[in-house]
This record gives sequence, C-alpha cells and structure tokens, in this order.
Amino acid sequence: MHFSKVILLLLSSVLTTAVWGQERLSPIRVNSVVDLDFVQEEILGPIYLRFNDLSIREKPRIAIRLCTADPIHLALVKSALYFPNVIKSFESIGYSGDKLLILRSDKCVSELESVVSTEVWTVFSNQDLPPHNEKYYSSQIDVAVISRTLIKYAGNANYLYNASILANQLKNDQSKVGVIIGLFRLRPNESNKKMVAIRRVLERAGIEKTRYHLREFPWRQALSPDALPKGSLSPAFFTVDIHKNRRDPNQVVDKIENELSCR
Repeated sequence: MHFSKVILLLLSSVLTTAVWGQERLSPIRVNSVVDLDFVQEEILGPIYLRFNDLSIREKPRIAIRLCTADPIHLALVKSALYFPNVIKSFESIGYSGDKLLILRSDKCVSELESVVSTEVWTVFSNQDLPPHNEKYYSSQIDVAVISRTLIKYAGNANYLYNASILANQLKNDQSKVGVIIGLFRLRPNESNKKMVAIRRVLERAGIEKTRYHLREFPWRQALSPDALPKGSLSPAFFTVDIHKNRRDPNQVVDKIENELSCR
C-alpha cells in the first residue's frame, strides 16, 4: 500500500468495518488530503461491495460530513476529499440526488486548520443523520476550479489572469462565491504579496468582500505527497455555488409516483 495511504489510515479515527443486516458501515474519517485512488479503493470500494447486492432490500443514503466551523463554501474547498471528483465518483456507483447528502458540523472539528476533516457515513431510512449544522443534497452543490491544472491547490503561474476570470464569474452570477487558497513553503509572506494583488483585482471589479474567501496555508498541510506542484506555489481559485432552491430530480419522480399511487 502507498505510504501516504498507510499514514491516512492511521490518522483515521474510525476504521471501515462492514456489519451485516440494516446496520451502517462504521464512518470513514479522513484527516488529510487524499487523491482519487484512495477515494475509490478505501471509500467507494467497501460501499459498493457491501450494498450493491441485489438481495439487499434497501440501499442506505451516503452522508459526507464536513467537520468545521468554517462557512460551507470554504469548507467544501478545504475538505480532505476533493468534491468535484468525489461527487462524480459516488454518482458512478448509483449515489446522487437525495441518496448523497453533504453535511457541515462544528462538533467534530480537528486541530488542523488547513484541511477540513471529512467523514463518510452510510445511513438507512430508520437511522438518524449524524449531528450537523447544515444539510444539502449533492445536486445542490457545484464546485469548480479556475486553473489549467486539475491538481488540487496547485494553481498556476497566471494567478492575476485567474483572478480576473473569478471576478467576471462573480459579477455575472450573484449566487457564486469565490475561494482563493494561497500556499507558502516556509513563511506566509511568500504568498502574501500575491494575495494582496488578487484582492486588488477583485476590489477594482467591484466584488464585495462577502463574495469571496482568501486563505493562506503551508503547502505540507494542504497537499497530498503525490500532488506537489513544481516550482513556485501559486494561489488556486475555486467557485462554489449552492442552489438551495434547486429541486432534486429523484424527489420530483418520487412525488409523482406517490400521487399516482393514491389515485
């Protein structure tokens, strides 16, 4: 097993152990940034093998709990699980809409500030969700990266160009919130000048401070060992859009079926 995966498993406070009957799997807690391979092997694999059996009468919901007091927009970007990939991965094994929930809780916060510890729970209809402050369906959340690279937090050298793209997107869509992550190797002042320049771009574009979050973190905490960018570390840009009023397709179908059955 990859060395980083061994460390992550040791960091996890709860192991993934399957229990039979209508009992949920023990929650999986990830305290450090992981790659897609880890998600597929250590999270999706056990869930798929356990609940894809046709003899199981009910498949559980999946609840991804973000353990932080941060605002939900920032929490989604700082999560140990990279959300655009994670949501697509769960959809590939049949979990989407009302079967995949995103929770935020300030009752399970870890000490590490740069990464939001993230838990994956399986919850049957007769079971309560884990304690949480906020709840969303996966279909209500869109997280996008503004960069030429898909590596989380790597960013690229064109950070002022990316800042202008972010400013335009925020101006054109009032529901979006921007998240900018600055990285430094030794001292915060390595990224501070870039972050100041980015703030100026957003201010000149007339973007209110409530529309974006800027944060700086040591790169050793914010990056997995196999995803380190080469050369100087540049800020990474994200947009987060939470559609609180978006109707879930599964819920609409369920409502129609229920109405028909009552006739």
